[in-house]
Amino acid sequence: MQIKIEKLVFGGWGLGKYKGKVVFVPYVLPEEVVEVALTKEKKNYAFARLIEIISPSPERQSPPCPYFTVCGGCDYQHIPYSLQTEVKQKLFQEEFTRLTGLEITELLKPMFPSPSHLFYRNRVQLKVEREGYKIKIGFYKRDSRELVAVDKCLLAEKLINQTISALQEVLQRHIAIGKEIKGIEIFVSPDEGSGIVILSTLVEVNKRHLQAIAEELMSALPFLKDVLFKHRAFAFPRSLFEKGYTQSALLFKIDDFKIMCYPGVFFQINTNQNKILSKIVTQLAALHKEESVLELYAGIGNLSLPLSAYAKRVVGLESNCLTVKNANYNAQLNKTKAFFKIVNVETALESFLTTDDNFNCLLVDPPRQGCIRALKQSLNFIQPTKIIYVSCHPATLARDINYLLKSGYKLKSLQLIDMFPQTQHIETVALLHR
Repeated sequence: MQIKIEKLVFGGWGLGKYKGKVVFVPYVLPEEVVEVALTKEKKNYAFARLIEIISPSPERQSPPCPYFTVCGGCDYQHIPYSLQTEVKQKLFQEEFTRLTGLEITELLKPMFPSPSHLFYRNRVQLKVEREGYKIKIGFYKRDSRELVAVDKCLLAEKLINQTISALQEVLQRHIAIGKEIKGIEIFVSPDEGSGIVILSTLVEVNKRHLQAIAEELMSALPFLKDVLFKHRAFAFPRSLFEKGYTQSALLFKIDDFKIMCYPGVFFQINTNQNKILSKIVTQLAALHKEESVLELYAGIGNLSLPLSAYAKRVVGLESNCLTVKNANYNAQLNKTKAFFKIVNVETALESFLTTDDNFNCLLVDPPRQGCIRALKQSLNFIQPTKIIYVSCHPATLARDINYLLKSGYKLKSLQLIDMFPQTQHIETVALLHR
């Protein structure tokens, strides 16, 4: 069936109508007439897949990647990058206003575009399948478990694409172990010019074959620091060369700070934009030497360590024990007074706050589901004069800010950062004052 796209909406969709029912279609632009086929139908709306562009928008460009619309990783490669940031800015404003009722035109700062809109990802997670006598490495199709084999990813750092090429050759030579390897993580540091590979395997895996694969990869790729493996019986990846986590860690730099990232620990995927994010958080915090900072979901200190140069003290809380170990190593490496502690901020935050509640600035960088429970616990014990909320999901950000507004805080600014070019994802930094 044919429909005309009226506008773009949050989530990477275009909105059209068919017989009065709203239809959501990916990979389109406003005013385009498209041929679609319904994939999921509800009472008041439906989702469809794009079959053909009947009447293209003059703003449409040819996607640079041959896998676009197939692998499911990108949403906006058909849109010129300069227009992508405008689209995201507008969609964020519409979504946030719809969910909060706030007029934010004066509060919303222009989005920081990414210096590189291709080849920016420092980490990818690939799937592996053995099909007959051939190994396939790639990504799942959109909304499916069907593997799309890829030779390279145009979003990934060039060191990652070199690694993908080497992996295809090495794994093909070790096809006997093909069904025991289910996934591969490649993580690189452009700051250091190095990388690691983590093989996700079955519990019953032939370790001798894994070690042979690791040795061949290290020989083919001199920039690799380590090859590790993990499965359900391990809490964290293990080096196939018996290296410690500090030996395998990748080095990143934020101004004068050195940030080491252990294998298997979270780090922002856009290295350059992560540095911008850190600077924005530091500027918004506007700390003086007598102020203290509490960070929830602190990770490895990526945001709080640079703050430690301006604060009386910085305390970070994080539930993952390896991440906390990594963060405290970074605090020592940079000779700061920052301290990180293992605390599940969703379930056990009160036990920490009852004994340590003197904080002027609260910094939160939660996962996509937001942090409403952590905020409620925090405000029962502390009343920070300012809250900095880093979000990767506008809907949960809006929900949590609604709660903070009702709790006596005022929204002062919203800064968008394009951390994920070619996709519909948006990173936001919100500043609130009591």
